[in-house]
Amino acid sequence: MLVLNVAWRKIKMNIIKFIVVTVVLLWNSIYDLNYKKISIPVTFLGMIMGVFFIIITLIKNNGYYIIIEALGGVSVGIFLILCSFFTRGQIGIGDGIICCFTGLFYGFFENLSMLFIGLLLSALVSFLLLLSKKAGRKTEIPFVPFLFLGYCCIQICKI
Repeated sequence: MLVLNVAWRKIKMNIIKFIVVTVVLLWNSIYDLNYKKISIPVTFLGMIMGVFFIIITLIKNNGYYIIIEALGGVSVGIFLILCSFFTRGQIGIGDGIICCFTGLFYGFFENLSMLFIGLLLSALVSFLLLLSKKAGRKTEIPFVPFLFLGYCCIQICKI
């Protein structure tokens, strides 16, 4: 019975994690499409929930590996933020903030996989836009929707 109770608690935590990340990413995807920036209050609220998620997991499981996992995930976002500075804003700082947010919940490898899939999808769409002459080389496209699609691909592959 104890094993079932622990398993059910883990399933509930994963569902909460999934809902929080999905809502924040979907909200920011729509916001990015409309305004070409992210919603800082929604993302900040999601980050606070991520920190609470880590604290609750630490208290319940005594697993310090989750802190290392979260720091690894946040490092992907920090790398994007640094790239934003080095490219003088060619890569949006908001994209790095979003990757920091998802890294809190999913760690280094899932966050890096989500970023990679998002980059592939955005490259494909950019290529198609260039071929159809609907966009030029300097045309900016919102990236958070591609991160959301990358996140969806990762979640579907988990099933």
